[in-house]
Order: sequence, then C-alpha cells, then structure tokens
Amino acid sequence: MTYIDPQCAAFLKHLNESGFRAAHTISIEESRDALTAMVVGLTKSKTPIKKVEDRLVPGPGGNIPVRIFWPRLPKEGELMPGLCYIHGGGFYMGSIDTHDHVCRNIANMGDMVVASIDYRLAPENKFPAAVDDCYAAVQWISDNAASLGIDPDRIAIAGDSAGGTLVVTTSMLARDRGGPKIAAQAPIYAPLDIRDNPPYPSRIKLGTGEYFIHEKDLAYIARAYLNDPEAEAADWRVSPLCATDYSNLPRALVVTAELDPVCDENKIYADRLKEAGVPADYLCVPGAVHPFFILDDMIDIGRKCQKDVAEWLGKTLRA
Repeated sequence: MTYIDPQCAAFLKHLNESGFRAAHTISIEESRDALTAMVVGLTKSKTPIKKVEDRLVPGPGGNIPVRIFWPRLPKEGELMPGLCYIHGGGFYMGSIDTHDHVCRNIANMGDMVVASIDYRLAPENKFPAAVDDCYAAVQWISDNAASLGIDPDRIAIAGDSAGGTLVVTTSMLARDRGGPKIAAQAPIYAPLDIRDNPPYPSRIKLGTGEYFIHEKDLAYIARAYLNDPEAEAADWRVSPLCATDYSNLPRALVVTAELDPVCDENKIYADRLKEAGVPADYLCVPGAVHPFFILDDMIDIGRKCQKDVAEWLGKTLRA
C-alpha cells in the first residue's frame, strides 16, 4: 500500500470535496482562480518580515515586477546572501502574490535577502518569454546586488514546479553566456521533460490524477506554454533533460515529492549533475504530493521542507 503523508491526504480529500477539477479540464482563467483560491484558503498566516519592497526591473518584453524581502536590515557594510525565487504555476498561473508567504519564510529561515520574480505568463506570452524574463531579472539582481544589500558572489536561485524548470534553464543560460554568477540552485519538484509521453515510470504510476497532477495536465501545459509543442518541447530551455551538457552548473539541491509524477525527472537531473562533476544533493520527501511545498500552513512537511531548503541555501552561500 502506498504511504501518503496524512496531511497531504487531507489536502487531496479537501480538494475532492470542494469540487476541484484537473487543470486540463478547465480554462486558463479558471485554473488561475483555482490556484489563487487554494493558496489563500489554505495559507492563513503571513510571516512578519522586516522589509518588503516592490521594484520594476527592465526586461526584454517590458518591466518585470520583482518583490524583495529583507529578513533584517543589513549591518553597516554588510552584504547578505541573496536568493532569486521563481514561482510555480505551470508557466501560466501563479505570481509574486501566490508565493509571497514562501519567500517570507525562506528569507527568515535562511537569513537571506529574497527577490521574487514575476515573469510573463503563457498563453498571453508564449515561450521563451518566461525564460527571457527570469534570466534578465537574475542579471539585474546580480548587477544591482550591492545596492540591495546582497553579496553578488553569493546569489542562488530556487523555485517550485514550473519555477524549478526556470531555475534549471536560467542556470544553464548563465553558464553558457558567462554570467550572471549563480552560486547555487534549488529546483523543487520541477517538470524537466514536457515532451509528449516521456518514458518515466513515475509519470505512468502517479499521473492518474489521484495525487493532484494528471499526466494530461502536463500536455495541457505544453499547449499553453509553447508556440509549437511538437517542435519546441525537446528544446532544452523547455525540457532541461534534453540538454547534452550538465557540467559547470551551480551546485544543487534537487527536491521532489515521492508521489509526484515528475519525481523521476528530478532524480535523473540530480544524477546527471553528479556525473558531470557538479555537487548535487537530492531530497525526495516521503509521502508528499506536488504542491506540498507551498502549503506550509496545512502541511507540516511543507514547512519543514522550506526550512530544509532555506538552511541548505544559507549554509551553501556562507561556505
């Protein structure tokens, strides 16, 4: 019998009783409203933090909103570790508001400045808009780090779900383009191969919809995100497991949920990093389902995982 964390099971039961429908069966707007309602309804608290500031930074398609969180004011002359956070939501949902609580928690838990990136969403802005925005925002944060109280040599990137995919692609772009410098990466249950019917056992076993994500949701994401899914899905900027070079990437903490259809992809990514000589830690959370990381008020292992990620980042950036 498959073990599922009791609070994750309660979350799935709540969704079923409240009429939750799989993403591939509803419209883009309904999906966006459902994500916002889920986060607002299941995340009651907003962790106090010393300072929050919204900025607009220049991007290839116009200004990119970035929300910056300071757990404390830097001491005179101090430059703190920094984290660029990229929210999840299938490339077509989510915002700096839906993930505000996550960034507050990580900033406080890791004692680091967190900058949350509000990249352009599909289908209004198809691939590669999100990729380009994330790279541009990380570049701006790196270039302006000192003015934000951030050490430019100690900047990491992290993100959940589609945000985790963008973490990996941004890391690869930064390597290939000679910057900005990224000291560490932490993708969290990222879909790393959105080609049609990729051969991963976890997709087949767990993609029935029983554990939040349906395999058809991933095909729906590809149609929403890509201009031509058949032609673009194998682009490494879309599906990083289609890349051929994993060397010289930032050291990594790769996080996944045991009952997530994309679980296998994350393990493969961690293994490929290690094979390429990149230090990589792999954390598969037992009994967890896909959105557990952002539901820390309802799911204790979500808050614990936030703490694990924040502490790993803090330790890595201060090493």
